[in-house]
Amino acid sequence: FVLTHALVNDILFDTDNLMEKHAKFGCKNIGLSMMPTDTMKNLDLAKKIVDKLNLVGEKMQKAGYKFCYHHHHFEFYKINGETIFDYMLNFAPYFNFTVDTYWLQYSGLDILTMLERLRGRIECIHLKDYQIDEDDNGLVGFAPRFAPVGNGNIDFPSVIGKARDCSTKYFFVEQDDAISYPNPLDQVKMSINYLKKLEL
Repeated sequence: FVLTHALVNDILFDTDNLMEKHAKFGCKNIGLSMMPTDTMKNLDLAKKIVDKLNLVGEKMQKAGYKFCYHHHHFEFYKINGETIFDYMLNFAPYFNFTVDTYWLQYSGLDILTMLERLRGRIECIHLKDYQIDEDDNGLVGFAPRFAPVGNGNIDFPSVIGKARDCSTKYFFVEQDDAISYPNPLDQVKMSINYLKKLEL
């Protein structure tokens, strides 16, 4: 194991036990999958949680672990021109980030620019493609959806090259809706086959 997603209460209030559990299977990256979504519209509350998590991240780092936050799109919601992601990046030095390529694209951000901003703080990355498809509601229009890596619009050769340049070590294939297909592993296989062809 190289990365987990732990419960926020375990991270905040049971840190020592959480690190002991990770030690048993040699995992040094302790992740949080997301902030409580109701905090995203309350920047002051979100900042307080980030500050607490940053203190835990400092404790983890001193013990030889890294705290890794997995972002989605709502961390880029602006309140008076400020986002909680900016606060994490600028005021939480013990935050490392699990970058998600789909959610950066969905947020309208340039993935390569964001990787550069996070240089040295992205040991892990989720490779997830972004495809435009017919609207699920049957309306005349189009909507983004998850897709196997290489089937969408993201320039993965550039993304992977930039991520490596920014000290990323671990790349994970991810597709949130794979379980909705008759054979979810076929979706994963498409991603893996595409990545193998790249020979990066």
